[in-house]
Amino acid sequence: MSPLKQLMAWLFGTLYIAGLPVLGQSYKYQSGPDFATVDAPILESKCLQCHNPNILKGEFSMATKEDILAAEDDFLIPGNAEDSMVHWITLPFEGEPPEMPNEGEPLSDNEAALLAEWINAGAHWPDGLVLKDVLA
Repeated sequence: MSPLKQLMAWLFGTLYIAGLPVLGQSYKYQSGPDFATVDAPILESKCLQCHNPNILKGEFSMATKEDILAAEDDFLIPGNAEDSMVHWITLPFEGEPPEMPNEGEPLSDNEAALLAEWINAGAHWPDGLVLKDVLA
């Protein structure tokens, strides 16, 4: 391999490992999704109607990150959407509709993808942010 190709391979490998966009790679969420403007509205419109401090269906609230992390060990696993119940319970399975939400419209494919991106990026939740039921 020529020295130039070696340098280019090293450079792109380093940028890839660092998580920086390479050759047109999407960088929309390279620093993590903006939870307050992207994912919080999804949870507020699809989950908080039943899972808030006043209505504890399933005996848990989703109003704060602390509430969600207290729900169950596998309910939200930052960095792992596939195994996080909050994600997979919103997906259709073997032709059946998703288990959640019980009421209202299910998450769109885009909403489910955004939720998964947020979880896979570490599920950052700004300190002090409390979600509200927007349908109340």
